[in-house]
Amino acid sequence: MKIGLDSNNREFAKSIVKKIREEKFFLIDMSIDKHKNEGYEIYKKTMLANATRLDLYIGIYFKSNTEKKEELSIFYDDTFLGEYFSNYIYDNLGLEYGKEILSLKKGESFYLLKNIKTPSLIIKGNLIDKVRFQESLKRVIKNIFEMEKCN
Repeated sequence: MKIGLDSNNREFAKSIVKKIREEKFFLIDMSIDKHKNEGYEIYKKTMLANATRLDLYIGIYFKSNTEKKEELSIFYDDTFLGEYFSNYIYDNLGLEYGKEILSLKKGESFYLLKNIKTPSLIIKGNLIDKVRFQESLKRVIKNIFEMEKCN
């Protein structure tokens, strides 16, 4: 299984990719350098995701650190697996953070979710403790790889 991980926090993504690869799983860092034209940046990410033939795309976008309210929204594409993995992540993060800060929605308005030709999801929000979230997400991604090994 090949999972692509994208984030607007490059260090966050690199750290997760490194930790997952140490456990011998194949996780691709989909984060690219910032571009002045956000539309071009999103187009480039879509092309990269499609060219690498991922089995799952996960985008993580943090809001500015000025907000004190913790919240996470998980958006998924219209594929069965996109919705399945989104629900899986929602349930696992809900156990750790409580579902009152989480929401799960169809992401038909996201260009990436509409145009990446693989099951995809985007996590957007604000968390004060990103290190804790990083560990939680690493555990969830590792569990997804483990599920695939069982099949």
